[in-house]
Formats: sequence, structure tokens, C-alpha cells
Amino acid sequence: MEFTNLCPHDIVIYDKDEKTILETIPSIGYARVIEEQGSPLISFGSIQIVSPPKYMGLDFHPTKLTKKNVIVSAIFAKEAVKVQYHHLIKFFSPDTGPNGVVRNEKGEIIGTKQLIYWGE
Repeated sequence: MEFTNLCPHDIVIYDKDEKTILETIPSIGYARVIEEQGSPLISFGSIQIVSPPKYMGLDFHPTKLTKKNVIVSAIFAKEAVKVQYHHLIKFFSPDTGPNGVVRNEKGEIIGTKQLIYWGE
């Protein structure tokens, strides 16, 4: 299966051992959710706390894609399903939950062991 990666970074797929890289899927663009910034609620020192953003749509043109298996962020995939794009494109996102995420010794995410499919 071939993928088009529209995340803003490469996707690195690891084996279950979390050491062996099986595949790196390069980013070729960026599909983004259009959002309205959350409203300021309170500050803790220099850290501002805001309400959740409101999602206003997608910056995405599915008819321009040649491959119909697309990797996007989970937030984007959820919004794409809401507007029924999943009938045109198969959306996948990196699994960054406890069963999929691969982290380095500092705890930073460096890849995933699996993709999530956002179909029906």
C-alpha cells in the first residue's frame, strides 16, 4: 500500500521491538485544520491558559491527490470524517497512544508501530 504523507514531518514506522525502522514515509505537504484560537482564561505566571480552539474547516483539496491513502494528524482525520471526505480518501494517522507510540530515551516521540485508519 502506498501512502501520501500530509503531516508536516516524516512518519517513521517501527517494528514491534521499537528499535528496527521498517519504513520512513516522507512528508510531501501539509494538510491543516483551520482553527479559531481559544479565548484566554487565566495565566499561571508566564503560562497562558486558553479555552479549546474551534475548528472552522480544512485546508485540503482531495481531488488533487493521486494516491488515495493519506496520512494526516488525528485532529485532521476526525474533521475530515465529519465532512464526509473519508468516502473519497482513506485517512490514516500515526498511532501516538500507548500501543503505537515509539519514544527515545528523553521521552520524545520518534515514530509509531502502527497507523490508525479513520474509515467507517
